[in-house]
Amino acid sequence: VSPRKKKDISSVSNSGATEDRLSFKPAMVVVCVALIAVGFEVFNWGTTATVNPRNTFDERDSPRNTFNDDIKKGKMQRSAPMPNDSLGLTHNEILSSLEAAVEKSDPDTARQLVKSIVRSEDPEYPRNAAKYFYRTEEPGLLGLRVDLLRRAFDLTFNPEPVMIGGRQRIRVHGDSDKRRITQQVGLALEAHGRKDEAHALYRAAVEQKLWAFPDQRPQHFFRSIQSGPPFPKPSTYGDAVKLLEKSFAEIQRELLLHRNFPGHLKLDAERLAVSGNWFQAEFLHQGHWHEENVKKFPTTAKVLREIQERFAFQLPDGVFQMSTIASGTVVRPHCGSANHKMRLHLALSVPEGDVGIKIANETDSWTMGKVLVVDDSYLHYVWNKSPQPRTVLIVDVWAAEISEDVKQAVRQHFQKRDARTAARQRQHQP
Repeated sequence: VSPRKKKDISSVSNSGATEDRLSFKPAMVVVCVALIAVGFEVFNWGTTATVNPRNTFDERDSPRNTFNDDIKKGKMQRSAPMPNDSLGLTHNEILSSLEAAVEKSDPDTARQLVKSIVRSEDPEYPRNAAKYFYRTEEPGLLGLRVDLLRRAFDLTFNPEPVMIGGRQRIRVHGDSDKRRITQQVGLALEAHGRKDEAHALYRAAVEQKLWAFPDQRPQHFFRSIQSGPPFPKPSTYGDAVKLLEKSFAEIQRELLLHRNFPGHLKLDAERLAVSGNWFQAEFLHQGHWHEENVKKFPTTAKVLREIQERFAFQLPDGVFQMSTIASGTVVRPHCGSANHKMRLHLALSVPEGDVGIKIANETDSWTMGKVLVVDDSYLHYVWNKSPQPRTVLIVDVWAAEISEDVKQAVRQHFQKRDARTAARQRQHQP
């Protein structure tokens, strides 16, 4: 096929023209279609998922590159190419230098480092670099955060060829990747004072069926799971709530006994705290028990194991942890990872004063010894402006009224995600 005929084939495919433009023998058409399908599978080394006939989930059912149209219509400006330059540093050295520049509020140095980072064809590099800007309020630095995430946005929706195994390949990103970067770009725009652009971006994502509502923006969104209120009634999860509240006194006793034990706490790993500190003591994360904490909190662990068996059996991406928000802490707005689970908060230590949580447009707080049910797939943030810390036991359970078929589809989705993650890690091993 001559180059000109190749161009005509593309034109026919894109415009929907009939075979009066070009005529092929049926056999040739079949062969061409088969070759295209094989080539697509070979080069699609990114996110994929099988379409469930019940439409439980579909990681790739939104039209590819549809956000291009929204960018062209002015809903979001496309990131301008930044000049190429080489600093002669490794990725880790550049990231370390960027973190130091942001901490020193040095926008000039940060800008030079960002120029180098956005040259990457891998959207994860600028996306990871943007995390160093979360605590800054310097307008110039906030603008650089937007630049980094917009570059990651472009590479996610319009991937560029990269060399893998000596061959050029294009990674096709699934809806989970698109949701994550869209959420991050929107939050960066809001932090930069560009709320209209952010809200237009969220509305465009809903129009493209990435989410159902602008305020509910989890990375993993399962359309067959009906969205409910931000604060579901505790009676909806009655048995789990009763078990936790019945065990409150013993769990609180263990917390007070080990409050000063340094080994069981970790700092906010996702850098979500805008001010103050957020600590978590993990018991269960992604199916793995934290044995040190299990030994220190035997009664708590016993209750949590029963919760897992009865209400969170084989629950993907679920966590059991104690969460402590220190005095003077504000946790920035964010969304949970998925909408297939519900989060129960057993209040263990609630100080008097201005302490609360806002989800979407609703605000609530905690009552000592009681469970507050929250749907963290909605946009939410937490604050503690009291003089004392606030501590809750966080327990993730399956969302109510999910059938076993849907649960199995959700498990398969996360199994595929884990397999893809492992494959990418092997590709980057020396």
